[in-house]
Amino acid sequence: MHVIAGYVGGVLTTMCLLPQLIKIYYNKSAKDVSIWTFAVLLVGELVWIVYGVLESDNTIIATNVVSAVFTIGIVIGCIIYGTKESTLPIGAG
Repeated sequence: MHVIAGYVGGVLTTMCLLPQLIKIYYNKSAKDVSIWTFAVLLVGELVWIVYGVLESDNTIIATNVVSAVFTIGIVIGCIIYGTKESTLPIGAG
């Protein structure tokens, strides 16, 4: 039962990334998206993947790999389409 709960939680949190990912590419804009939020999230997902591998936990590995792919897509979208942060002078904000 705990494996099912893990997959359900992982799928739900992973799906939360899809609306942002779709919006960036559909609108060809990331002007209101914080690249730093998703960069830190990506680092956290990578750490969870390492933890999942060390613990041989396929639930943690699978859900975080998919999340990391979505997050990489968001970060790339921020780089391609720009963010407010990318237009600020260094030290501003």
